[in-house]
Amino acid sequence: MADTTTVIQPAGQPKNNAFKRIIDFYTLEAHYTKDCIILVLSNFTSDLFTNIGIVIYPFLGVLELVRHGDYYYFLMSFLVTYLVELVCVAFLYFVFLFPFTVAAYGILGPMGFPLAIIHGIQFSNLVACHEVRRDKVRGGLNLLRLIFTRHKMSSVLLTPDTIHPRPEDHAIPWIHYVTTIEFWGGALPSMTVQYLIALGIFMVWYMVSLIPIVGVLLLKFHTSPHRGFDYVLPFYKDVRQYDKRALTRIYYGGYARWLLLGASTGILESIPILAGVAVCTNLIGCTLWEISMVRDHQAKKKPI
Repeated sequence: MADTTTVIQPAGQPKNNAFKRIIDFYTLEAHYTKDCIILVLSNFTSDLFTNIGIVIYPFLGVLELVRHGDYYYFLMSFLVTYLVELVCVAFLYFVFLFPFTVAAYGILGPMGFPLAIIHGIQFSNLVACHEVRRDKVRGGLNLLRLIFTRHKMSSVLLTPDTIHPRPEDHAIPWIHYVTTIEFWGGALPSMTVQYLIALGIFMVWYMVSLIPIVGVLLLKFHTSPHRGFDYVLPFYKDVRQYDKRALTRIYYGGYARWLLLGASTGILESIPILAGVAVCTNLIGCTLWEISMVRDHQAKKKPI
């Protein structure tokens, strides 16, 4: 019988292996952050000036809505959703945040209370618009398909991107992921820190928003890139079916573009109640920009 040798694994090896996997996780996160910063800095200035025309498209969305009556169903759907969101957000604001706002504005004397009410309305409107954009994904997709079809571009809806397919089939089930060392040593602490940072940023911007009248406008401008990308995300994610890596590259690579688009759409969203209409017209306008972009790429025979 051949001799067999039992190799005893060093006691520290599993721990070292787990430690290495955690280090690898944070190394990848650091590289990801660095790549995002490079994308923003390398394209920001040129993108800002070459895409200045994008600011008119939300206003073109208003004209498109006026010209064609078959958008009114979508308009009413967005408006009703907005009103529900506004009531819910306003209720939460005036229950939990309004006392702090009144206390902060107390230094202004008799004018403090009316300013606190104005702040509450502006703040609630800002959050309600954000929630409508997130809640009306399916309705937004249907509206996008209608606009592409109206402008004889429906073929684009049938040709998803094949370079960056979304890997849903290869995703690790959540129940398996939570048992890995990467989750407990990497993802969970990272998410906890991110949520704490997000909470801290929220508190800072809440304090900034307390600047009478202009505070909420500053907050709105701060969120412009995210808002602008929200409006075009259905096209890239659900129509072109880009994966997360491609979406990240599009977002940070076109950061100035989304800043311009978000600032323009934010202006139309600034008036409460009418903001419910503006969310719909903004989506129409952004879809018109997408059609213009597709036609430009087709004319130059470039990939979308």
